[in-house]
Amino acid sequence: MHMELLLAFLYEPIKDPQNAIQHYIRCQTYESRNAERYAQEIIWIANKHAMDPILIAAIVDVESKFRARAISSTKDYGAMQVNERTAKSLDKDPEELLTFYSGVDAGTSVLKNIKRKYALRDINWICRYNVGNQRGEKISRICDRYLRKVMLSYNSIRSFYNFYPHSICSEIK
Repeated sequence: MHMELLLAFLYEPIKDPQNAIQHYIRCQTYESRNAERYAQEIIWIANKHAMDPILIAAIVDVESKFRARAISSTKDYGAMQVNERTAKSLDKDPEELLTFYSGVDAGTSVLKNIKRKYALRDINWICRYNVGNQRGEKISRICDRYLRKVMLSYNSIRSFYNFYPHSICSEIK
């Protein structure tokens, strides 16, 4: 299973990730009114951190379904569900993460650090965004589920623009 996940990230970059992300948000979430702005902000943030914008969008989708003001029962904040301790380590008040840009920028900063630290020796580095440094059989199952969700979203976003032109979005919902 892990090899499939690894191979999914070896796709060549798509030519217009902003449109793919924008159409996915518009057609698959309740944030359609913000689709253009959110897609543009994801592109800016991904470029700033030298990360794959489709991966960032996929994690935002899994973590919050593109809801900028999401707060979990475990006190994770914003579109990328950054916890209070991590927010403070980034010199951010958790409430600041409730704007889409700030939440995604903070989460992408964390993801970039995880990638830098683990990517060469651990193909599950993306999972560490969700479970941190925890270990054990239960964590392994959580990690597998998280990776599947991220990859499903990643592949959906990559292909969405090609298969569902904007004109039929309202028919898909």
